[in-house]
Amino acid sequence: MLATFLFARFQARLDPVMYADLLSRLHLTWKPSEPWRFITYAFAHADWWHVISNTVFLWVFGPSVEDRFGHAGFLAFFLAGSVFSGLGHIALSPAPVIGASGAISAVTGAYLVLFPRTTVRILFIVFFSFYDIPATWFIAAAVILDFLRMGDGGQIAHGAHLAGYFTGFIVGGGLLATRLLPREPMYDLVSIWQHRKRRGALKAAVEQGRNEHLARITPGGDPSIAEHAARRRAKISERLASGDRAGAADEYELLLSENGLASPAALLSKRTHFEVAGALYQLARYPRAMSAFELFARGYPNDPQTIGVRLLMAAIATRHVKDYARAGSILDEIAPKLSADQQAFAADLRSELGARQSCPSQTPGGLA
Repeated sequence: MLATFLFARFQARLDPVMYADLLSRLHLTWKPSEPWRFITYAFAHADWWHVISNTVFLWVFGPSVEDRFGHAGFLAFFLAGSVFSGLGHIALSPAPVIGASGAISAVTGAYLVLFPRTTVRILFIVFFSFYDIPATWFIAAAVILDFLRMGDGGQIAHGAHLAGYFTGFIVGGGLLATRLLPREPMYDLVSIWQHRKRRGALKAAVEQGRNEHLARITPGGDPSIAEHAARRRAKISERLASGDRAGAADEYELLLSENGLASPAALLSKRTHFEVAGALYQLARYPRAMSAFELFARGYPNDPQTIGVRLLMAAIATRHVKDYARAGSILDEIAPKLSADQQAFAADLRSELGARQSCPSQTPGGLA
């Protein structure tokens, strides 16, 4: 950007006519026979203020995005931002345009998705002092300003800016959603949204658990027992919502010790129960994990995860609980319903099961 601008200014001093001809070759206007204009216009600027303001924005938001995309990826993204913001401008205005602000808007749109929790330092000329504000506020204000000023007849290509923001937002969000770009837990916009969605689901599960258990209280029964179990179930969901999986597993064990496996209180809401069973498994509490997964399979027989849960039960029975008869029975029951990947894993389990049954004294470590 700077090299092109300095060359053009030098050319303007030498030959103003040639300078005007140079800009006419670089600027963006709709000429299907000259598609390079969708790239070249982003490297040409009208004056010092134009190029300096764009350079400052690129300097503030560009390096962080480049760190995530890589050098080559960032270059490709910047050029794509130039193309799509140019298309946005042409769709809304017939006027020729120069400048990198559309491509830089794409960079800021991606920045909004990748780094929504960061702050930027702003110099307020009126007070001549610096203030740190959330980057999302700053970018959102710029988007709103461009939207409000569309069609005002000024020299700023607001349509190119908006198309650039949209491009960056879609590309950044798409790369994170498809995991082509590694996520930053609790930092990028997609991870934050998914975490809030999980928290909302867990809060709903807490409320559902309370309602379910209160509905089971009969007029002649003992409401204190039901209410106590409901509070225990609520604690399990709250522990999971806070990320304390070990605490949730402890609460579930207490729930079972107080009410028993046969109690309706032992079966939690689908998502909560699955997470608790998984936590028990990760904590190597294999017999209890086996029981929890068994309850899930019985309570939610039509859930898509149930076949996978039963396959995991067979693995636990084979490798940890050493209940080989149970493992074989489970594998026989689910065999017709397994996917190709699951069939391969089941075949490995059967081989392992056969080896263990023939050498019952052999430890799991000897089969690695």
